[in-house]
Amino acid sequence: MADNPWMKCVTLTNANQNYNLLALMQAVDSRAPISCHILQLQLDPAAGSAKLRILNQDGSDTNWGIQIVASQAFQVNSSGTNSVPIGNYWLRCSVAGRIVGVFALVT
Repeated sequence: MADNPWMKCVTLTNANQNYNLLALMQAVDSRAPISCHILQLQLDPAAGSAKLRILNQDGSDTNWGIQIVASQAFQVNSSGTNSVPIGNYWLRCSVAGRIVGVFALVT
């Protein structure tokens, strides 16, 4: 079983490229959860002027759902047990090499 809560960082290597959150997590830890009860994403406080966009697979710089900047966080709480599907979230950053902190609580 993966750590619970799962608290690790993922890196968005390239700027303006869509990354699947679950794939990033599994690259860091093959036992990363595929769904969770609470999911929180935080852009590295040292990210400067970088913008992190949280989106769907086909999102872009002009078609995204949530945008956060350095130190800001985005959180999803499920109404059902572990009903947040991590693989449905995609990340895109305006600057290469930025780190995103991930918190995933499984109940």
